[in-house]
Amino acid sequence: MGILDALAMVIASPSTVLLDLHEHPERVQERFGLSGTQMEVLSSAALDGYRMMAGEVREKRRTLLAFPLPKTLAEVEEHHHEVMEEYLRVTVRQADARQPVEWSRAAEHFLTWAVGHLPEELREFGRWELQQYLMVQSHAAAEGARWWEQNRAQVQAQLGGGPSQVLQGVPTVPDTVTLAAYSHDVLTDSAPQFIPRRTTHVVVQRLWNQALNTYEIGEGTHHLLGCCDGARTGREAAVVAGLPVGDAAALLQVLAEAGLIVMGPTPGPVDVPRLPRATRTSKAADAAPEVLPHICVFGHGRHRAGTDTEGRPDGRAGTGAASKVIPQACQEA
Repeated sequence: MGILDALAMVIASPSTVLLDLHEHPERVQERFGLSGTQMEVLSSAALDGYRMMAGEVREKRRTLLAFPLPKTLAEVEEHHHEVMEEYLRVTVRQADARQPVEWSRAAEHFLTWAVGHLPEELREFGRWELQQYLMVQSHAAAEGARWWEQNRAQVQAQLGGGPSQVLQGVPTVPDTVTLAAYSHDVLTDSAPQFIPRRTTHVVVQRLWNQALNTYEIGEGTHHLLGCCDGARTGREAAVVAGLPVGDAAALLQVLAEAGLIVMGPTPGPVDVPRLPRATRTSKAADAAPEVLPHICVFGHGRHRAGTDTEGRPDGRAGTGAASKVIPQACQEA
């Protein structure tokens, strides 16, 4: 404990702590380990000054959350206002003052703190908003999206070898794709006001000069994409995921053509360039005419191109309100 902790406590509860500071200064000095000079500095400011400082700190905290969690924050402030006030009160002091305050870190901290304070479905919706925000902010995803835009035709032309090619190749999920699983339907149109309980696997894809594409994928697709780690062949990934090899091959072909996976070294003349690898990923692609009995995929595309400060496309994805549903010719087993 020290002067920064004491100052944070005063800002969090100005009236209460200042009363102790004037009526029981020895308690405050002992609690925070303050010197006489520090005590004088702390008690010299007026109550109104501390209240103004407290208001400014709280507004900065709100701003930090408003960028990555806009809808979540609006819902919390409208229907869980007391929770928001408590969070702002107890988080005046950063855990490590040497670390810069950063939007994604603030959002992660809030969603972790909110366990037990907010409904589970609302916290999961916050995670979903953060998943999109992190993809929009990722430099690696932006570079990968640029590469895919420039090389899409070449890559798709090289994927003409059929099932044997994708089964022998080494599939990897690129940095342009992330995957997450939720116990609630975060994609429902009624979110965040009403979010029904339903296991939902969501994939986000970053495209160049376009909005993010989001897809809901079935559990089979989720497992298969989790095995596309750049270390296994397509056949090995299918076996580990527990899918029939034929079904997995058809799906891998669709995913590769959509840029949701990238095929690594393959036998023969085919040499498909690879995007940077992602730590978390997965994805369902545009419909294949075949029925894939172990995979159920529904796509929800969000479309609004990102723009720079002068209104020009800058290659950064945005997340728009408009959506379209792209049913896949597949059924969950």
